[in-house]
Amino acid sequence: MNPGSTFANRYRIIRPLGEGGMANVYLAVDTKNNQQVAIKVLRLDLQNNPDFVRRFQREAQAAAQLLHPNIVKVLDAGSFDGVQYLTMEYVDGMDLKKYISQYYPVPYAQVVNIMEQVLSAVSMAHNHGIVHRDLKPQNILVGKDGSIKIVDFGIAIARSEFGMTQTNAVLGSVHYLSPEQTRGGMATNKSDIYALGVILFEMLTGQVPYKGETVVSIAMKHSSEQMPSAKDIDPNIPQALENVILRATAKNPDNRYLTAEDMANDLRTSLSPRRANEAKLPPFTDDQAETRTIPIDDLKSQVASGIQRLDPVYTPLKDNPDSTSDSKKVVPGKKKKRKHKIWPWILAGLLAIGFGVILVAMFWPGRVQVPDTANYKLSVAEKLIRENDLEVGSISETTSRKVKKGRVIKSDPKIGSHVAKNTKIDLIVSNGAKKLTFGDYVGSNYSDVASVLRNQGYKVKKVEKYSNSVSSGQIIKQSVDADKKVDPYETTVKFTVSKGAQKITVPTFDSLSEAQSWADQNGITLKIAYSQSSDTDTGYVISQNPNGGTEISSSTVVHILVAQRVDNSSSSSSSAVPSSSSSMSSSSNGSSSSSSNSSSSSSSSISSSSSPQK
Repeated sequence: MNPGSTFANRYRIIRPLGEGGMANVYLAVDTKNNQQVAIKVLRLDLQNNPDFVRRFQREAQAAAQLLHPNIVKVLDAGSFDGVQYLTMEYVDGMDLKKYISQYYPVPYAQVVNIMEQVLSAVSMAHNHGIVHRDLKPQNILVGKDGSIKIVDFGIAIARSEFGMTQTNAVLGSVHYLSPEQTRGGMATNKSDIYALGVILFEMLTGQVPYKGETVVSIAMKHSSEQMPSAKDIDPNIPQALENVILRATAKNPDNRYLTAEDMANDLRTSLSPRRANEAKLPPFTDDQAETRTIPIDDLKSQVASGIQRLDPVYTPLKDNPDSTSDSKKVVPGKKKKRKHKIWPWILAGLLAIGFGVILVAMFWPGRVQVPDTANYKLSVAEKLIRENDLEVGSISETTSRKVKKGRVIKSDPKIGSHVAKNTKIDLIVSNGAKKLTFGDYVGSNYSDVASVLRNQGYKVKKVEKYSNSVSSGQIIKQSVDADKKVDPYETTVKFTVSKGAQKITVPTFDSLSEAQSWADQNGITLKIAYSQSSDTDTGYVISQNPNGGTEISSSTVVHILVAQRVDNSSSSSSSAVPSSSSSMSSSSNGSSSSSSNSSSSSSSSISSSSSPQK
């Protein structure tokens, strides 16, 4: 949708706010109440996919239930010309990820305050049977007024609507993914609590707890490695505050907080002086963790199952996904029998076997490696595929800013994988960067246009020019023709922008000739009035409006009062003669003629009034 266009006969589009895997979001003005809103529109390439349409509609239904001051409110939802959309309140600010980056270190009290607002919203959603499943700093907005709002319940699923027999592929950013999700388990309330523990860690330390070169390696760390100590990064963090992280991020969901409200209650007192000497929470045991036999064929894909598909189709699940059982209690005075854990050895053995199977599969006779065709011309890529005893499959095109038009972006199966001979290799080819139709922005406000275009990737330059006909800040001229299709990332547009009418400083005039000369040079209109005087020389400026030093535009009329000397011989008759004055306008011509006429008129008047006294 282009800026300035009207959507659904109601919303005037201002600029894009962001793009997602499923929808695009725009800033708009609701013309019914003149309020700014955010419009989320299902991507055009997904409009004909019934699964995505249903999912988008479910988002609107689920989010509409969540009326909470810390959750972005859904204002409207529907379909317009076959386009699914929902309208939300607009939060002017930044996401928590950018906030942490910009303001770290964040004061502990402020961290607690932000987390309490987030937990309040999550608790309410859980009470409505809705799990967010993608909690991360990017989905938490910090308004300029300090308000905290959770967004994007697009992957939330209402258990009350779909029942306890529904599951889904694991979603969410891998940095905030719970261990049970990395193992292909169902996301539950406890998964949201785990993500909140990771977010708390990041707010306190400025970094995520687990890092790795691949999403799978990070996911494995969530599943098997102990949570790093936040106090090792910042020793000043109160132990009680770190303990909240440790409990929220326990590997076994049963060892985490029972509810988000329980986590909020613990967090609320974490800075209290009475908890200043609190001991570090000991590591939790995973005796209650479920042990499952993993088929060798599924070994490699077990972790990756939840982190590669961001737009799942929901499929049935046999087990109840939401476990709310209490943690095992330790009876004081009774020693707990130590158990020797064998599951790590079992897992290690399965990994070794799986690795061996993969190696055998890779180098088994009759299998070949998919050649590297990336960035090659299509004809060359096809030749490489055939030379490696493979066949060319389907060829599709997509836009790409990084890969030139007509060259291969990637293949399926992917480059480097081992497949059977004569396997068909599908190729995705670049048709060049996506081009946009440039608009006609002449007469529009430069600041608004420049903001929109820069967000789209354009480079924008500004040249200012005085104009008597175009208001200050409006565009007079643009270097790119309207309706021309261009690549935003390769286009620089120069706008000529009005500075408004040029300001001229009025001097203090001493004489009429000086005033006329200045007016001629600057294109200013003079309005001249004369006043007779017996003791002031003709042409002397008695007064002026505007006064000297005032800034005016070229359209401003300057008024001056000029002296016209009266001879002393006729001064005795001046009492019998009314005061005579004349006014005239002067620009760049006719001034001497008018002055002469005025003078003649004045003289004859004096003469006629003086004769009876002789």
